[in-house]
Amino acid sequence: GDVPVAPVLEELAELVHPDAAARGLTLQVDPPGPGLVVRADRERLLQVLLNLAANAVKFTDAGGLRVTAEGDARHVRVS
Repeated sequence: GDVPVAPVLEELAELVHPDAAARGLTLQVDPPGPGLVVRADRERLLQVLLNLAANAVKFTDAGGLRVTAEGDARHVRVS
């Protein structure tokens, strides 16, 4: 079904922040507009984003991570 992106990114931040902080990294999640939605399985979407973020934390030596999302009626890009 349709999944609002903002709450998924909020949950992602909550899950990733402790590991990022433990490695001395900052984590910035820019909230997307409230109307941004994707057609997806919410749990699988979160799992994919969590895997990507965990790898980013694992392979970032210094500085921080930033997560953004933008889109239109056809596509959503999370970077």
